[in-house]
Amino acid sequence: MSEDHPFRREIHDEIHARPIVLVGLPSRVRRLVFQQPGPGKVTSAFEAFRHFCETEGLAPPQPYSRQHTFERDGLIISWEFHTEFITITWAAPLENEESEPKNIGLELVDEFGLVSASRVDVMDKPAIPKELVPGFSQMSFCHAAVDDGKAEIATDFSEDQDGFVRFELAAKNLSDRRRAILSRRLLEIETYAKMALLTLPMTRSASGDLGALETSVSDCIRKLPDISDIAAAKKAMDNLNTLSLKLGALSENLNYRIAAAQAYGTVLSERLAALRDVPTGTGSSLSQYLNNRVNPAIRTIVAFEKRLDIATQKVARAVAMLNARNGLELEIQNSEILNTISKTAHSQFQLQKTVEGLSAIAISYYLIGILSYALAGPMQYFHWDKVWTLSIIAPFVFLIVYLVSRRFWHGAE
Repeated sequence: MSEDHPFRREIHDEIHARPIVLVGLPSRVRRLVFQQPGPGKVTSAFEAFRHFCETEGLAPPQPYSRQHTFERDGLIISWEFHTEFITITWAAPLENEESEPKNIGLELVDEFGLVSASRVDVMDKPAIPKELVPGFSQMSFCHAAVDDGKAEIATDFSEDQDGFVRFELAAKNLSDRRRAILSRRLLEIETYAKMALLTLPMTRSASGDLGALETSVSDCIRKLPDISDIAAAKKAMDNLNTLSLKLGALSENLNYRIAAAQAYGTVLSERLAALRDVPTGTGSSLSQYLNNRVNPAIRTIVAFEKRLDIATQKVARAVAMLNARNGLELEIQNSEILNTISKTAHSQFQLQKTVEGLSAIAISYYLIGILSYALAGPMQYFHWDKVWTLSIIAPFVFLIVYLVSRRFWHGAE
């Protein structure tokens, strides 16, 4: 048999990464959600938790495990490690009021930020008792039936005096497994709703900065047609580069959170769809209530992302147009320079030809003068007329001098 793929064990363990923890009937299940304060903190927290288990005489988690469950002091405690947050969940008797139990490792996440706290009261009743209804805020009261009416859920998504969002689950008619699944699903709904909404305050805070950048980008683009010289083009390019850097910094700060919000929103939608809750008539369903609150927030976050992308694309197009304009102007300038150089070279060529001709004439003049003295004797002896003799010699002298000087000039090039 061939060797195992290096990721075979890891992907197999992922399928079993978050096993369901059975809860008693009745019982109270609480969960705290902590976001890491910086990259890699979840990994360091895992190592600290592993050391905590070894120190306290508890079975330590397996390396790279995503969930570890142990029992202590009558509690069933589960630590779950996610990409950027940690959840600590514990099940206790229904009458247990302790919101921060000792010896479960809460001190290990002191530097983490608490994002959400929730509790599920699992009751040994077939329906939500009517006497509990007045204890919920009627403005956000949700009362729904699940599992074809076998169980009921009630909540108002408001925090109690300890800061926990309270869910009541009437689960008498549910099996142990189904009761555990529903309890976990309610905790996950609260967890992913808060994690999805975590990005909203950040985008709201950055919306003013983005609006100012959008205005600056529009102003720069409107001024592009009025650019008439290199200095103005350079100033516009500097402004666009500054805007590009600011948009890039804004994008760098928020892109991960925006992507995370959409991912958490998707998980939340899947959990709500799987809940299949039906309103009882005394309150809204959990799905309706959360979808009406979380979905608009997610759309606001997505709209912010689109605005950021559009502004970045505008700057990129403006830079491209300005570069094209500058390139065209540079080509025109280069063409004019080449034309000037060509005209100068032509003038130099004409001047060179003139100098060659003048030089040939000057040399011929002096050479004929020398020949007139050199031939004075022969002309007198043979009785040649001096003027006629020199007139006949002059063209040949000029031609020879011109050819020799032209060869010299061209040889020097």
